[in-house]
Amino acid sequence: MRIAYALRAVSPAVTDEASAYVIAMAALMAAAGARVRVVTETPAAGLASRFPAGIEIEPPDPVPADRWYLSAAHQYADRVAATVTRLAAAGLDAAELPAVGGEALTAARNRRLLGAPAGTAIVVRRHGPATDGDGDAVPVTFDHDIAAFAGRSALRNADAVTVPVRTLLPAPPRLAGVWPTPLAAAAVPGGPVIAEPVRRVLFLGELSPRGGLGQFLAAAREIARRDPSFRFEVHGHDTPTDPLGRSYRAWAAGRLAPPLAARVSFHDPPTLGGLGPVFAAPAICLFTGARPAASTALHAAMLSGGVVLVPRDARTCLGERCALLADVDDPGSVADAVLDRAGRTAVLRDLVSRARDTAARRCDPRAVLAAAGSLYERAAAEPGDRGGRRAPGGPSGPGRRRGARVSFVVPLFNQGAYVAAAVASAQASDHPDVEVVVVDDGSTEPAARQAFDRLSGVVKRRQPNRGLAAARNAGIAASSGELILTLDADDLVHPAYAGLAARALERAPDLAYVTSYVRNFGLFGGGFAPVGNVLPLMPFLHTDGRSASLYRRSALEQVGGYDEDLPAYEDWDLQLRLGKAGLAGDVLPAELFFYRRHRASLVFRHSNAHRVELLQYLMRRHADLLAPQGLELALKLVHLWRTGFESSESMRFMAAEAGNDRPVQDP
Repeated sequence: MRIAYALRAVSPAVTDEASAYVIAMAALMAAAGARVRVVTETPAAGLASRFPAGIEIEPPDPVPADRWYLSAAHQYADRVAATVTRLAAAGLDAAELPAVGGEALTAARNRRLLGAPAGTAIVVRRHGPATDGDGDAVPVTFDHDIAAFAGRSALRNADAVTVPVRTLLPAPPRLAGVWPTPLAAAAVPGGPVIAEPVRRVLFLGELSPRGGLGQFLAAAREIARRDPSFRFEVHGHDTPTDPLGRSYRAWAAGRLAPPLAARVSFHDPPTLGGLGPVFAAPAICLFTGARPAASTALHAAMLSGGVVLVPRDARTCLGERCALLADVDDPGSVADAVLDRAGRTAVLRDLVSRARDTAARRCDPRAVLAAAGSLYERAAAEPGDRGGRRAPGGPSGPGRRRGARVSFVVPLFNQGAYVAAAVASAQASDHPDVEVVVVDDGSTEPAARQAFDRLSGVVKRRQPNRGLAAARNAGIAASSGELILTLDADDLVHPAYAGLAARALERAPDLAYVTSYVRNFGLFGGGFAPVGNVLPLMPFLHTDGRSASLYRRSALEQVGGYDEDLPAYEDWDLQLRLGKAGLAGDVLPAELFFYRRHRASLVFRHSNAHRVELLQYLMRRHADLLAPQGLELALKLVHLWRTGFESSESMRFMAAEAGNDRPVQDP
């Protein structure tokens, strides 16, 4: 088998769940004879001691330098996808990518929407309930919403999903594997036999708000108040998640009151092989955070002979036969559990024995290897064709059905110099059933009216000037296609756009529309990669595709078409209404729409000059998306304001042209 694992930064810390998983799985699969690659930005020289010989380290490939992204996370997802595509060309059965940070976003989109790369299954790993985005990150920015959206999108589009415990499986059900990080019990030496009361209490995990350090220190304070003989140790990797986005470890340590500060020590995160000294003396290890579900650190502690305390819920799937249970948000509950058992050595010995057996059974590399190998093979053999996720007909090749008719709707107002080229690009589509509808929206220039009259092979409609939105609605009404592709009269599309987009909707019958990446030409160049319909952001930040998107007619009818009161931003508003109606869209990760940039365009003539009024219109109309965000919304807007972030390509061009040196944040 040929398998690739991806993780942007690989750390040796056993408390870094994603890293521990990739290191263990890569070693396990390589030992079983698989060809294993690891896609990471961590330099290969720094990984020599973490991976056995034979595992190939692949730096992520670049993406076009002039393509602009709203989020650095999305850009990195494109780099991972490009790398997977390159590896697949040389032979790759499966790639397992993390949901965290949205790393798998583009690769999963490629598989589901475009069927590429053929023969390579995209498997997405969900490590825990909080790993689709980073809820701890500060300062609060729109990137958090994008990361969470990207993680959910990757899970939805993947050929298969893997999780450490069944409760983390996303809905709807699909091809899935359930296994924790493989750990060989023989490779983790057990601690000493507990013969005396235990007075060491450990924290082993990520140092962050969700990692549980706050609950641990609160419990330590209560335990120390009742029994000053206890000592407390913190072992874990630091994160920049204090209230100002700096070291959480330094912040937490600095807030300890003197009586407790003398009893708490902080230590560097241990590696799996370095756990021996941590458990050289008997200890009770508290797992108090939101992220311990079947974690590597939890199982490693169990195998090392530690007594583990876990939340009294199904988060870890452990019972009182092998763990102490407590309400981890209640310091008194944790203190009661620790103080009640710390002196009962026989009880602790039994807990340790049963915990070690449980962890050895759960993490047995042989069982994980069998489960993973089976899943990868099934996903590679049947990619993208489960649970109604692909409509009949297949993606391409002989015998493919004709497919739904695509109607291009082209509004025209005084753009006679460009409309023939726009129509020609639509007619050059490789989709087998294409219709072009052109609506002259009351053009006043004779040249534009003459250009309209000269068009052939199209459906024509002429009406008094009512605006772009009304012209599109009129064109949709005059069209006959099941699918509608909107195209402005001064823009162009790639010949493959209509066919690829239509087949994407065949593969994904749950989608109401698809859009694509953009390539600008004319006044300025460069590309743009929309991330998709991120609803919490959309009322003030257009994260979705620009004017050329392929919609199901039924979806447009359900939401009432375009808002004819809007002189611009009509696509933006339409996508908002579709999203609120539960009509999802997605993005083809390829530059299939060519956006002509010129000074006579609507963007330069109207939108840029009235963007404040237009944005406020959208925010008022879609206030129901903003109200639940409360303070979070204010924090995002402050970040946008103070960083000078500018999402509009035309506004960035105009600022540069005017010599405006106001800082603009790029990924």
